[in-house]
Amino acid sequence: MSRPPVPQERVYGATITANWVGGAWVQPWIRPNQVTNFWGEAA
Repeated sequence: MSRPPVPQERVYGATITANWVGGAWVQPWIRPNQVTNFWGEAA
């Protein structure tokens, strides 16, 4: 393969970021550092 590993690393990082953001959006009530819950109420 003539492709460098950098694009794969970027995709991997983007996937981790997407999973983290998705987890924060789908399950905000289990994240202790969330200021508000899913409905915007004070945690």
